[in-house]
Amino acid sequence: MLKLNKTSVVLKQETKYPWEGDVKIVVSPQEKSSFTVKVRIPGWSLNQPLPGDLYTYTEQSKTKPELKVNNEKVDYAIEKGYAVLSREWKNGDKIDLTLPMEVRQVKANELVEDDRGKLALECGPIVYCVEEVDNPEFENLRVSEKTKFSTGFQTNLLNGVKVVNASGELINESFTAIPYYVWNNRGANKMEY
Repeated sequence: MLKLNKTSVVLKQETKYPWEGDVKIVVSPQEKSSFTVKVRIPGWSLNQPLPGDLYTYTEQSKTKPELKVNNEKVDYAIEKGYAVLSREWKNGDKIDLTLPMEVRQVKANELVEDDRGKLALECGPIVYCVEEVDNPEFENLRVSEKTKFSTGFQTNLLNGVKVVNASGELINESFTAIPYYVWNNRGANKMEY
């Protein structure tokens, strides 16, 4: 519970983020009141994997974060990474944030010699890697313009994670990637990202 302008406000958030891009926030002031709610809009959802020019996406996403208040789409300004929603709020008002969650390819700045010709995969805020345990020939894997990506949540894998599956015309374009943060949790094996 927060105190704003002498009014108590309760914010309740429901989400399966970072695995899914839907975030629901219920705003419940004790009485109708005007104030500002700021909702974090992550840089990756705006085509910026990290601040600066060290990393970029190979393609710009056409899908932008969408905000709705009480099921009506709202335009918003972003200040320091937050969408600014200023209005009169009443008990039970709902904010719905929808973030794009497609698989993205990330490349390093060409000045980073060791990373030239290499890609990383991201889905939402999660960076992925390929492990030898899932991909015995992982050192020969490739990504081409024809590689297709799909995702799926696996509850029985590594305490529940979303995996990325790649498929392509060539055998070495088909592989499974797991979140980078859980690699090497299924015995000693090699990894690439």
